[in-house]
Amino acid sequence: MQYATDVNFNNPQKVSNIANANNTPILLQDLLPNTIYFARVYAINSAGASLSNVVSFKTPCALPIVVAQNATNITTTTANISAAVSAINCTNLLNFGFSLATNATFTNATNFPPPRKLP
Repeated sequence: MQYATDVNFNNPQKVSNIANANNTPILLQDLLPNTIYFARVYAINSAGASLSNVVSFKTPCALPIVVAQNATNITTTTANISAAVSAINCTNLLNFGFSLATNATFTNATNFPPPRKLP
C-alpha cells in the first residue's frame, strides 16, 4: 500500500508487505493534522504489478497547544501574563483568551477577553 499528500504520488510512503491483503485494515501513523492524503494498494506477483484506484481522506485539525508563560512585572494590583499558542497546521483558531482565578479549580474565574468565536 502507498500513501502520499499529492495525487501523483511523487513521494509516496510505503506500508510493509501484507501476507493476507483481503480486507486487512492498515493503520497509518504519524499523519499530519488538517492534511489531505491519497492512498492506493498495489500487488506484485510473477506476472507483474497492479495498482488499485486512488482513495483520499483528510485528517482533522488537532487540538491547539497552549503554553502559559510565568507572570512578569508583578505588583500588588497588576501582573503581565502571556501564552504561546500553536494551531498545528490548522489556521482556524476559533477562540483565545486568559482565565484568572484565585483558586486552582478556577471556580468563579474571570475570562479576558470573554470567550468568543473569532471571524
